[in-house]
Amino acid sequence: TLEAFFAGTVAPVAVSAIVAIVMSLYIGYLFPVAGVVAAIGFVTVGGMIPISSEINSYPASLEYRNAFGKMDSFILSTIYGIDETIQYQSGHKTVKEIVKRSDNLADTKSELVEFEKNQKMLITVTTNIFAAIILVVMYIAYAKDKVSFNQLVVAVVATVSAFRPVAALAAVSSNLNQAIASGK
Repeated sequence: TLEAFFAGTVAPVAVSAIVAIVMSLYIGYLFPVAGVVAAIGFVTVGGMIPISSEINSYPASLEYRNAFGKMDSFILSTIYGIDETIQYQSGHKTVKEIVKRSDNLADTKSELVEFEKNQKMLITVTTNIFAAIILVVMYIAYAKDKVSFNQLVVAVVATVSAFRPVAALAAVSSNLNQAIASGK
């Protein structure tokens, strides 16, 4: 439903956006270059990856949604026509058709699960890469006496911690494939 869609998307978007902005500013306060890198990381993980994933998985999502709707219609029409099915003894044909449609749905669902798995892997790898870049940037700044060791540690911990809600937001998009396909 529309309420579930908004409840499941608006709050995570707001939380991750606020966390990303505040933490980018805070990390930037500690060392400006690290703040810029963090902001780029947050935009990449929270924006670019989910949008790219949605674009790539949209055809499979639409196919699943349409096949699911056709399956529902077929089962309802079969139930309404149960008297004819019994009268003409065509139950075996109906069962074969249901199995065929179910297999088609399972195949499409497997494809969607594969998209989701790849997206989660990409989010994890990207998050780790940006955390490593922040570590290197802060270590270089520390080696040049531009930040203290405490600032280095705080910036890295803040970066890793701030990626949690942003990564959670990115994962929301993989769970909304069918809702997005239904809305278009």
